Amino acid sequence: MGAHLATTLARIALLLPIGAIFLGGIYFAVQSLLLVLGALPLELNEALPRLIKAVEVSLLSATFFIFSLGLFELFIRSLPETSRSVFFVQNLSGLKNRLGEVIITLLLVIFFERVLFLELEAALDYLLFAAAVLLLAAALWLLRRQRE
Repeated sequence: MGAHLATTLARIALLLPIGAIFLGGIYFAVQSLLLVLGALPLELNEALPRLIKAVEVSLLSATFFIFSLGLFELFIRSLPETSRSVFFVQNLSGLKNRLGEVIITLLLVIFFERVLFLELEAALDYLLFAAAVLLLAAALWLLRRQRE
């Protein structure tokens, strides 16, 4: 009886931060939608930075959803079969790998957001930009290869 009560209390205590993280994901998803809607009437050169920011915010939202649902599945109970293919996590290492992929993609989007305002002048600037893109592509390739 005492062990069951302790387990139930621990699960309830864990639900609070998981719920807060999930609500943060909803908040960022709504912010992403508002950014897209705000960019629709604008010209392309004005809308592009806003759309890239919307992608960045939606990836942040996905990070929050994956983290909250992964913790829920690991420590509370399994998710229904319909959502297991997207959020299925067997252990904490799997959750870290999934989050790592989303965070690398988020960093890639942030990099390209910064590139929009980059003024390349010398040949070295172009070389460094190409090297940065190559490193980002290699990071994505390594993540995909690790999953297989």
